[in-house]
Amino acid sequence: MTVSPQNVLLYSPLAQNLLGGMTIWTHTYLSVCEQHGLHATLVNSAAEGTRAENPEAKMSIRDEISRTLHIFSALRRALKSKADVAHVNTSCGPLGIIRDCIAVKIIKKKGVKIILHFHCDIPFWVHSKISKLCLKAMCRDADKLFVLCHHSQEYLRANYSADSIKVPNFVSEENIVPSHHINDTMKNILYVGGVQPDKGCNEVFEAARQCPDKHFILAGKVSDDVQPENLPANVELLGGVPHNEILTLLDQADVFLFPSHSEGFSLALAEAMSRGLPVITTDVGANLDMIEERGGLIVPVGDAKGIINAIRQLENKQLRTTMSQWNIQKVQECYTTDQVLERMKQHYLEML
Repeated sequence: MTVSPQNVLLYSPLAQNLLGGMTIWTHTYLSVCEQHGLHATLVNSAAEGTRAENPEAKMSIRDEISRTLHIFSALRRALKSKADVAHVNTSCGPLGIIRDCIAVKIIKKKGVKIILHFHCDIPFWVHSKISKLCLKAMCRDADKLFVLCHHSQEYLRANYSADSIKVPNFVSEENIVPSHHINDTMKNILYVGGVQPDKGCNEVFEAARQCPDKHFILAGKVSDDVQPENLPANVELLGGVPHNEILTLLDQADVFLFPSHSEGFSLALAEAMSRGLPVITTDVGANLDMIEERGGLIVPVGDAKGIINAIRQLENKQLRTTMSQWNIQKVQECYTTDQVLERMKQHYLEML
């Protein structure tokens, strides 16, 4: 008889400020794993130094060396205790993938089964020769591969003959609402995430210029590339916002606008769906898998005109109502914490 794994070595970032998709994932996992019969020991791979406070800060070699030494020291201490499974989360960052590759090697030498979980759209991030070599080595050493979207799944199959399993991120059941109030007229358009060019914010600003009757609210740290004084009057930059206030903003908005150029599986998008917001987004990462063009509208990357056309389509109250109800149901059926944790637990069991 197979015994449920009790001890999971979780290699994942947990920043003190609880900002960032992977940090929120880690925090949620740790808060509910005991309910699923799992005991997790965290090896925290979060940034240190100036980048711990500001992810966009210039990378410090001294900070990164210190961070790497602390991570490997914590990993070796954790491996002295019994671990049935190691769950290794990687974002595929240019330097991070090298560190994660070495961590996987260290775990492999201890004979611990490894799940390698890619929290990114792999083909968008992996370009350099060293990144590709690290990716190849990690795929070879891991016992199972988790990905967030079909782009990553197809990339691993085509380039490394590696099979992977799509495992979505999760939304806390308590954050899912039964319904969202749909206003007769659409006024408030909300974006949540880093306010920076590669998240599509330049397209948001252009759409705002062309839609002066709408109020565009952006919640997230503002990049130095953004010049607030040059933005139209109907754009409101809130900066970083605590999670409980994000939920309030979602409840007050009419539409969620998320024109990112790259994603894995966006927690911001999943939470917007859980609050019943119709969506305008791009076909990157898992976005299309999530809304299936039934919970929102897909626009091309970098296409401000496409965003404007989508906004005009969503003037239709009945369309927004249908999308709102569909999004809540999709999250309830596919993305709750209990559902996803149980799926991961079954994969832990299969490896044993």
